[in-house]
Amino acid sequence: MPKISSTKSKGFILKFLLKAIFIEAASVLLLSVICAAAVLKLDIAMENMCYFTIAITACAAAGAAYLCTKAFKNHRCLIGAIAAMPIAFYSAVNEIISQNSIAVFGIKIAIIIAMGALFGALSGRKRKKYRVK
Repeated sequence: MPKISSTKSKGFILKFLLKAIFIEAASVLLLSVICAAAVLKLDIAMENMCYFTIAITACAAAGAAYLCTKAFKNHRCLIGAIAAMPIAFYSAVNEIISQNSIAVFGIKIAIIIAMGALFGALSGRKRKKYRVK
């Protein structure tokens, strides 16, 4: 894998961030529609929606980290956590607007970063190494 030169780094980082934002937005939208249908069908109380948002943002962060860090060779755990930062920013803005519990917000941010780092680390290629004698 070639190294990133300083002239190409701005475009590469911009593509990485746009890819992460697009994947996270699409997955949040899809998972929110599924969650809304489940809440409507099962008649779940609206007080429990904060727990659904934790699951939605964690899955979105995991998917974005897994798909965005495949192009990298080293430091996938850190890059996966960085790929999850747009959804963390989205959650912070959502927390400011809706004024929910700070404890739920802290748990959500911790889970987002942990899922991003975990799935970023898991995104590496699993090559089988054969030893020939």
